[in-house]
Amino acid sequence: MPFGAGAATHPVNHLAITVPRNQFAAARHWLLERTAVIELDGESGFALGEPWHSVYFLGPDGIILEFIARHGLPNDKVEPFGARCDGGRPSVTARA
Repeated sequence: MPFGAGAATHPVNHLAITVPRNQFAAARHWLLERTAVIELDGESGFALGEPWHSVYFLGPDGIILEFIARHGLPNDKVEPFGARCDGGRPSVTARA
């Protein structure tokens, strides 16, 4: 998916994963330790209008994934950001 101004030439889907608003930097760091992120003009974190920030990356099947911190959503966490497994399914969340 090209990032830039202009009309989309084909439909593009992506999956957004909400991360705690006070842990966007930690979530981005966690992600960068595991995979490459999508950049536009050398930038990998996007402030897509207040009040949220996003970082995009590709999943193993090629779909675009997004970590998004919605600053208007009161979901602050004090636990360190990381991955955990709930019921046998991996999830990305603040550790409980």
